Amino acid sequence: MKKGRHKKIAFLIGTIIFLSILISNVMYSYSRNFPRFPEKYSVHVVKKGDTLWSIAKQYNPEIDPRIGVDWIKAANGLPKGYVLQVGDILNVPDVDGPLAEPIGQD
Repeated sequence: MKKGRHKKIAFLIGTIIFLSILISNVMYSYSRNFPRFPEKYSVHVVKKGDTLWSIAKQYNPEIDPRIGVDWIKAANGLPKGYVLQVGDILNVPDVDGPLAEPIGQD
């Protein structure tokens, strides 16, 4: 009876180790392919027809626009569902930006 129980425990531990290694490899691979948040910023004044998507593509064309949109939202504290207005001033994370930090931040 104990022999069967030891096999089950060993199998469970082996499974946990295998899954841990698998998950850590996936996370490592994901983190290596995910672009880093830029350390510089540009200022963008919203014009008619601008969208977060178009602004993200304008300033970071090599980055997936979905990531760029998330960066813009984070840099400006925009709530979910925020609608841009002409004249809004946005801090746009930008690898080549002239600013070391977003404007209006303490």
